[in-house]
Amino acid sequence: MVIAGLLKDDVRQVVSGFPGLSKLPVLGTLFRSKDYQRLESELVVIVTPYLVRPVARQALARPDDNFNPAGDGAGFFLGRVNRIYGTAEGKLPNGRYHGNPGFIFE
Repeated sequence: MVIAGLLKDDVRQVVSGFPGLSKLPVLGTLFRSKDYQRLESELVVIVTPYLVRPVARQALARPDDNFNPAGDGAGFFLGRVNRIYGTAEGKLPNGRYHGNPGFIFE
């Protein structure tokens, strides 16, 4: 499903010319030009609906679960951004993800 809309439509007239000579009464038109610029901005939202089953709140995992930001010393001297804490078993979901993850536009 694709939703799109025109956000902005702007038309401008730009006059450019050679300084001084473009101001002459008759010959000034030889030293200046008029251009029209049209600027358009559009927004496109692409939505892919999925049918899902209801899940208990306790079964959901947040992206920041077991996340602990590194301190200043570890960040500067060891190059660490974060560290993971919690259980060592690393609970992974059962099964595999089927489908094409990500966005590919050509």
